Amino acid sequence: MTPWKEYLLHVYDTLRYVIACISGFIGISIMCLGGATDNVKLIVWGGIIAILGITISMLLPPESLLIKLLGWERKY
Repeated sequence: MTPWKEYLLHVYDTLRYVIACISGFIGISIMCLGGATDNVKLIVWGGIIAILGITISMLLPPESLLIKLLGWERKY
């Protein structure tokens, strides 16, 4: 596999974690804001955002499956 493909896989894997972390942080922040203002709507939306962000990140295929789907093979 070329270095460019290795780099793209590294970026893909990093983005999966970034999506999960940012959406989790934003969701929890919105939930805390809703709790501080006693706004149930904000609490629910914050929970939905946090759960959806982590779920979307988990639904993306792992690196090993992505390599097989794209037809890239590691040659060592």
